[in-house]
Amino acid sequence: MVGVSAPAAGWENPSGAFALRWAEEEVVGVGWHRLLVAGSAGLVLAGVLAGCPAGSQNGDQPEGPARSLSWASVDLSHFVGPGSRPDVTTVAPLPAATDARWLLAGAAVSGPDPASSPAFWAATDLRTPTRYAAQAVSADGAASVVLDAATRPDGTTVALSNRASPVHGNQRPNVWLWPGRPEAPWREVATTRELFGGPNLVSLGNLASAPDGTFYASGTRTDDTDRQVASVWRSSDGSSWERDDIDPALASGPGELVSGRAVAAGQRGVVIVGDAIRPLPGDPAHIGGALWSSADGRHWHRAESSSFSPPGQTSLTTTIATKRGFVAAGWSRQGSSGALDVFTSQEGRSWQHLVVTPLAAAASDALETDGAGPVLAQGPHGLILGALAGSRWLMFASSDGSHWSQLQVPPSPGDIGRPARVSLAWDGSTILAVAEGTAGSSAWTAQLA
Repeated sequence: MVGVSAPAAGWENPSGAFALRWAEEEVVGVGWHRLLVAGSAGLVLAGVLAGCPAGSQNGDQPEGPARSLSWASVDLSHFVGPGSRPDVTTVAPLPAATDARWLLAGAAVSGPDPASSPAFWAATDLRTPTRYAAQAVSADGAASVVLDAATRPDGTTVALSNRASPVHGNQRPNVWLWPGRPEAPWREVATTRELFGGPNLVSLGNLASAPDGTFYASGTRTDDTDRQVASVWRSSDGSSWERDDIDPALASGPGELVSGRAVAAGQRGVVIVGDAIRPLPGDPAHIGGALWSSADGRHWHRAESSSFSPPGQTSLTTTIATKRGFVAAGWSRQGSSGALDVFTSQEGRSWQHLVVTPLAAAASDALETDGAGPVLAQGPHGLILGALAGSRWLMFASSDGSHWSQLQVPPSPGDIGRPARVSLAWDGSTILAVAEGTAGSSAWTAQLA
């Protein structure tokens, strides 16, 4: 890792509140595909997390029973041929222009020494998916795993994939482009390895598309002075990309390491959310939220942490643009108590904090439950918020981002290994929830109109 000397794998801060897992430990093997930010590889709550009913919104949101949903398992085995297994990492609804309802992407994994190849599926009925041809132009692209995708209303879709170097473990990201036509293949975009990857890459986040058709990608790099920098990539068409990692507002301040984990683009601008490791007396691994906004996607402003980073530990993992502005979500922890948190803003500079649900931690530090997510999905009627606390789903719905109600959750994701990521999609009538881990994926659907 460039720019920081990583502690030993599994190192925990002395308070026992969080265990920090470093990229050198996690990006190992075919099954673990998430690119991790130093010190913000998902927060691990020491003890057993138990999701409580929807908590108070600034102390006045009443608790209530979960809305009943009937979840049905999606059989992923027929997404690939014999001898392979599908590893689904991201899902999204597709616009009508594509003549399909859902996009699913990830990898097909096969062979005694498991090898991955990028995989893209589209489906109207998930029982009969169509796998698209993936035309790679590089050896890395042909052996990569798709991490995320973003679609414009006309169907044009961009995806990011990654392959870890088999020699040095350096990340080698790849960009893919699909014109949204049912008969068209996915094509890898020819880019220089250093544009998205290279030795200065720390992590990649997600993709987003703006109302004007601009695509954005988020991530973290180190600059020429070895500072860690939240980074954003921008493209008007998905083929030609430019990177911004030189804006002073995106760089780590004195005594901290920042990371850009997710980006959202809307009518009111662009927002990046992430984390900042700031060592404090008695807490050398203190993590706080970090957030940047831009009116044009080119000039950045960092928000004051007091408005979105409550006392204790905070990690922001996801953000989305709505008609009202922006919604971000993440985990927080103070002492022995944790929470699933949401932050809302009209313009991306000042933020309101909402506790969606508290998370109670058992006293024993011997047990650890991995957190995957939180993630947000937007539909015509509002938002869905989901996360995994170990093998237990947490899921909530909101019409405005400020008032959340608990949903009945899918069953345990099953034998997927160590949870790595979750992905949600909602087309206004159906929720599609996917959990991906070190040993595979599981998917579930439920009707929610």
